[in-house]
Amino acid sequence: MSFRLVESAFDAPVADPQAKLVLLAIARHADERGSCYPSAARLMVVTGLSKASVYRKIGYLEKHGFIRVRRRWGTGKNTSNLYHLLLSQAETKQSLCETKVSQGEPLISQEPINNISSHISDSQGDNETKQDPFLDLVKKALEGKNDTK
Repeated sequence: MSFRLVESAFDAPVADPQAKLVLLAIARHADERGSCYPSAARLMVVTGLSKASVYRKIGYLEKHGFIRVRRRWGTGKNTSNLYHLLLSQAETKQSLCETKVSQGEPLISQEPINNISSHISDSQGDNETKQDPFLDLVKKALEGKNDTK
């Protein structure tokens, strides 16, 4: 078991609580490279979920880029899958961005934009302060955004 991977699983931005539980169970079994092969029956025992739920949540985690699944076959029948955790910050952030874009969600919250906007408004009254060119670009972008509403 890799405590680093378990900690990364706790920090992963998984929206579905049951999927996060499955991710934690997989991370608990993973070696230092992030690989493991717990059976569906083992994941059912550890999580308390039904077999169907475990498989659904594995699909969710795979679809959203938190794990990679390699289906394995033994002597003519399916054996336990090989799971590889994709919990490095770069992979998880990339996956989160792709998910948000595909679902039409904004990649950043409105709060930082509002903070910059208020900073721009505050600095406009002070003619002695030289305004940052980056803030000018942000201001123009915000003005353009407000025109479309």
